[in-house]
Amino acid sequence: MSRALALTVMLGTIALTVLAVQLAAPAASAPGPAPLAVSSPLPAWAAPGVRIVVSGFAGADRPVRLLLRGRVTGRATSGRLGRFRFGFAAPRPGRYGVAIASDGRVRRVGVLTTRPVTLAAVGDVTSGEQVGATASTLGARYPWTNAGPLLRKADLATANLEGAISTRGLPVPNKEFHFRGPRALLHAARVAGGLDVVTVANNHSGDYGSQALLDTIHDGRSAGLLVVGGGPDARSAARPAIAVAGGLRVAFIGFSDVNPAGFVAGERTPGTASADPARVVAAVREARRHADVIVCY
Repeated sequence: MSRALALTVMLGTIALTVLAVQLAAPAASAPGPAPLAVSSPLPAWAAPGVRIVVSGFAGADRPVRLLLRGRVTGRATSGRLGRFRFGFAAPRPGRYGVAIASDGRVRRVGVLTTRPVTLAAVGDVTSGEQVGATASTLGARYPWTNAGPLLRKADLATANLEGAISTRGLPVPNKEFHFRGPRALLHAARVAGGLDVVTVANNHSGDYGSQALLDTIHDGRSAGLLVVGGGPDARSAARPAIAVAGGLRVAFIGFSDVNPAGFVAGERTPGTASADPARVVAAVREARRHADVIVCY
């Protein structure tokens, strides 16, 4: 055999060997579907009509369905990066199993509970008369012994806070009654009384002057209460405070029709909000921009 022929045979043998190895190698398996995942948790509960968002990942450009109680209530296609997002209004009161389905797979999201928001509205709550003295003897929680358990059951509770919570200021002249009490009453109103919001737009919040009124507002907020109806100027006094319950945004505003001399806030002076019709209308319109429901004292 010549050297040229021997080289040809050897090259042929190598080629056959490589081909045999390629034929023996296992074929690469086709990629399976991307994992179906949900990234947004359900709220503990929601008020009917509140927007609920369910989002997650299902692989690129995949059909995705939203299921409530096993029924398809929404359809979408995931994006290039696999992300999907559903937004829907919470249905009428009840419990709803929520799930996501795609490519024959189902991922349970959880149970959505919907119910109405409950609001407890209280009339006058005063720091004057014998309340302060009684609280000093029996404790600041004592005035809420009977009413507190009922108010705490509500999602939101609000009251009209009459009187100053401050050690500063002097009794304003030409007024028969002056109410004031200790700061501990505010913390007790929040914790034991279950109050969330108070209005100071009334005929007693300014009993000890504007500085005592501002102390009341500051200390009320420090105790965890939303305070409306008063402030360093008229605009602040009419500004809404917004509380959220079950995803529902509730705006509170407060105004007073009984305004002793010097009580009403000016454009640059502290005081309470006067129930001037034009100012009430403006405050309601402003609150509507930020809330679903408006409560006006």
